[in-house]
Amino acid sequence: MKNNTGAMNTNSRLWIIEYIIEPGPGFSVAKLLDLEVLVMGGDCGRTIDEYKALLGAAGLALSRTIPTKIGPAMMECIMEKIEKPEEFP
Repeated sequence: MKNNTGAMNTNSRLWIIEYIIEPGPGFSVAKLLDLEVLVMGGDCGRTIDEYKALLGAAGLALSRTIPTKIGPAMMECIMEKIEKPEEFP
């Protein structure tokens, strides 16, 4: 993610299309895929809060999440606002 941030400017957008694991015990395709990936590859899916933490560590912020009718969600990511130090006269 940090490589992406280095190539972005303040007007750039990074789009991530991924399944987001919903909280709670109910069934979802994302949870089924998470279990499959965990068993087969040792990795796991992420919740929205985990995506926010991952993006924040790279200097990005989640601008909006758009659900799709086919399963994965589209996440729009922007550069975090960096406060500039005050100029000395």
